[in-house]
Amino acid sequence: MSNAGRPQENLYDKWIKGKEEVIISACRNGATIEDLTRIIGCGKTAFHRVKKVYSEFSELLKEGKEEADLKVENALFKRACGFEYEEKTNEVKMNSDGSLGQVISLKTTTKFIPPDTGAAMAWLKNRQPAKWKDKHEVEMSNPFLELMKFAAKDN
Repeated sequence: MSNAGRPQENLYDKWIKGKEEVIISACRNGATIEDLTRIIGCGKTAFHRVKKVYSEFSELLKEGKEEADLKVENALFKRACGFEYEEKTNEVKMNSDGSLGQVISLKTTTKFIPPDTGAAMAWLKNRQPAKWKDKHEVEMSNPFLELMKFAAKDN
């Protein structure tokens, strides 16, 4: 029996080849699957098929997403602990007619963002789940039931 039908095309060459850097960059910037399908020019089904068949495509996605995850992880840690930052503003002199005049000075102010308990809990739940997860396993024992089991074994 012959192998009739459409010839199999190389989907990697069709949609991915030549767009590797764009794909990695989009993943670094938090692109969703919908964003990536628009960039690549295919639908979700084809996207998942290419990802499954071509490990090099999965690696491209993974490479870009790891950097994005690190950025978020660093920001979460910073927010959980609190941080200082400098805010720079220009002071502008107003003219007598009410219009904007010249810049008088550049003002630098140090501001403090206090630690955020929500960010701290998210960090701890992910880094130390055995210690910080919401649901804890509690084993309860009933001495009466234990005694009944022991008595049943004797009979």
